[in-house]
Amino acid sequence: MSMTAKQLEENTRVWEKMILPKWELDPLVLHTDKVRKYVYRGVPPELRARVWQLAIGNHLRITPNLYKLLQENKPVKRNRSASLDNDLPRTFAELALFGDQGPFHETLKEVLETYVLFRPDLGYVQGMSYIAAVLCLYQPDSFSAFRCLANLIVSEHFFPFFAFDVDKINGYYEVYQGALEGTSKSLGKKFKDLNIEPQLYIFNWFQTVFVRVLPLRVASRVLDCFLIDGSEVLFRVALAVVLLLKPRLKKCDNFEACYALLMQKGDESKSVWSELVTEKELFKKVGTVVLSRQTISKIHGLKM
Repeated sequence: MSMTAKQLEENTRVWEKMILPKWELDPLVLHTDKVRKYVYRGVPPELRARVWQLAIGNHLRITPNLYKLLQENKPVKRNRSASLDNDLPRTFAELALFGDQGPFHETLKEVLETYVLFRPDLGYVQGMSYIAAVLCLYQPDSFSAFRCLANLIVSEHFFPFFAFDVDKINGYYEVYQGALEGTSKSLGKKFKDLNIEPQLYIFNWFQTVFVRVLPLRVASRVLDCFLIDGSEVLFRVALAVVLLLKPRLKKCDNFEACYALLMQKGDESKSVWSELVTEKELFKKVGTVVLSRQTISKIHGLKM
């Protein structure tokens, strides 16, 4: 929800004076209702680096020395990844931050190339550039961004989507389809009639936690919530998005029009998203989405 200047100041003060000092001393503070309340209210952008580092943690025990070692062992002439090179300028292209002349081009390239050295079994996968880019924008240096990226990708959510674990991903589709039908029977029927299957758009949304489809400011807030509440947030946000788009989706009378709207294909679809899926309306709608106990249980089961 949008806040006044006074509310923003108070929110920042609470984070700086009351939440972060305790959290940095005791990681279990993460699970308190107070932290959740303020995360959903909005993490101050200037404090996001500290908040994300605490929420992500460092289970892989990545150290500056390891990062330096990977850098030193980087081949003089690397085997260039066409997809990596091509994706850099496409990442948040409208911001012009990651192209050849962008101020974050070298940082993002370094983080992704180092990750390829760290996990050659996985390598670079399209979509990683968006997650890495957001981390580069908020973290103070390339090491911090890399540490967060490496720890995030091995989480129960990200890894299946970057390793293309078909069985796991299909599990997400199945749970989402059930949640959609339980939330809006009319949309569930509409999508079924037009052959709009979850895999046509949910992969694009879930793989990067909506970073690829929402404005950076809004996607950053979604990521705030995801780091606190995990995959459940993905389903609530996805349902909130389709509910906000529902008035226009109802007018779609064929597969092509419905798919274009969900995937923001074309200027008209992008305009509809800008009009209906605003930061204020999205988080307001997320707060009204109720997942059944059965759905929540199935979401938790996806971690296994």
